[in-house]
Amino acid sequence: MSVEVISAIAAISVGAAVSFIGEYFKKKKKPEETPELNVRVIELTKSLSQSTSLIAEIQEEIKRRHDLVTKLKNDTEHYETISKLKEKEIEAVAQLLKGIVSNDSKNSFYKGVLVNFIFFVMGVGASYAISQII
Repeated sequence: MSVEVISAIAAISVGAAVSFIGEYFKKKKKPEETPELNVRVIELTKSLSQSTSLIAEIQEEIKRRHDLVTKLKNDTEHYETISKLKEKEIEAVAQLLKGIVSNDSKNSFYKGVLVNFIFFVMGVGASYAISQII
């Protein structure tokens, strides 16, 4: 016989033995005594009070979520109203921005010319000073 067959027979034997031992102890076990009625009523009362408090917590959570949904709905309506600006209003805002950018670019151009002129004059001065030294 091969090792696989022997190990399979051993596994089946051990499993059967464990099952028989489990059944034996299950039958030998004493039946549990039921608790008295007043103990069961007290446990039931505790369970009901816990259930009541949990229900109250769940209701509060549902109310908070409902309030959040209402707020989000109002915010959505507000942003939809803002996003539906009329075409003339959008054009006016665009023209205003173009004017601001145009003014800034003109100012920037003149400032650049002035800075370049200053550096030009400094370069001429430096060239003249170097030519006098050499």
